[in-house]
Amino acid sequence: MLRTGRAVSAVAVAAGMVGIFAVPSNAAVVPVKATVIGTSTHATTAKMRVTPGKIFTISAWVTHGTRGLNGQKLVLLERSGPTQKWVKATNLSKDAAVTSTTAKGASGYVQFTGIVAFKHSEQYKVWHPKQTVSGQVYGSSTSKVIAVAR
Repeated sequence: MLRTGRAVSAVAVAAGMVGIFAVPSNAAVVPVKATVIGTSTHATTAKMRVTPGKIFTISAWVTHGTRGLNGQKLVLLERSGPTQKWVKATNLSKDAAVTSTTAKGASGYVQFTGIVAFKHSEQYKVWHPKQTVSGQVYGSSTSKVIAVAR
């Protein structure tokens, strides 16, 4: 059995597809999945050994291939040791989540500044959660672990 209908979308009009068309009654509507763009997240710090109470910075960037990605939200995670769970960093002067921009001649760059060193060694990593920016879906990625000793 066939159903008939009238195509009225602007795309159909532009393509000259206005008219009567037939669709099988058992036709399923299949949603189109958005293509997820793969990402890579990288992080570094200039100080791998920090005196407790001193301040240091972690720099990070997110890329797709060799191209930096601006407008991406990155989150700094921390833990006190390899058996602990990762949590959003709390020892910062600003929020642990920041948006990537162009800095130091590179796109997709962020800095987590004002990190206060604890009295014990710490581990950090930067997480890029799956997100949609300007209609594009970007996949999740995580940097390698940065170990900061006291």
